[in-house]
Amino acid sequence: MVEAAWIKPVAFTAFFVVIAGLVFLFLISVNREKFQSWLQGKNFHSGFINNRILPQVNKVMDGLSALVHPGQFFLSLFWIGINWGIWVVMYYVSVAQIVPDAPLWWGGFIGSVLALGVAIPAAPASVGVYEAAVMGAFAVLGVSGSSGLAYAIVLHLVQIVVTTTFGLWGMIRDGRSLSSLLASVLEKQRNDTNTIDEEH
Repeated sequence: MVEAAWIKPVAFTAFFVVIAGLVFLFLISVNREKFQSWLQGKNFHSGFINNRILPQVNKVMDGLSALVHPGQFFLSLFWIGINWGIWVVMYYVSVAQIVPDAPLWWGGFIGSVLALGVAIPAAPASVGVYEAAVMGAFAVLGVSGSSGLAYAIVLHLVQIVVTTTFGLWGMIRDGRSLSSLLASVLEKQRNDTNTIDEEH
């Protein structure tokens, strides 16, 4: 896309690594009980591993259960595809206001770079990282940094407003508050820690 010779081997390498990772995850999902038994049989002397890593592994295993059921798996892929399609169109329509002759794939490129950027641990709502990722994508596409920053701020603000609105609406509908949600999360963490301690 950016006419760089080094991008093709990097892209193919990343593609094959992802495919290998998916195959590995599928094999673990099919043999989930054996894998979990093997994992629990290991006597880890680290409290960090027992209290932090193993609970996360169990959560990942629960999430991977969809891979074993083809119907759930393809339904998940379908909705993920719909979600990505909506985002790509939104990014394209937005960037077309700045660069009228921008091709459609620019929306996908900006969305992909943004997805990689916000995956980095950052401040709440990825403030700063979000804007940096969008500006980086714009720099690769040859658009000015000031336009990229303006685009990122407006888009980020829209996303925060939309998600906050729906989040608050859901909390009000369920009669919940931020403090009650935080208390529920802390209680679940304590229960998970106690369960692991009992197993060891």
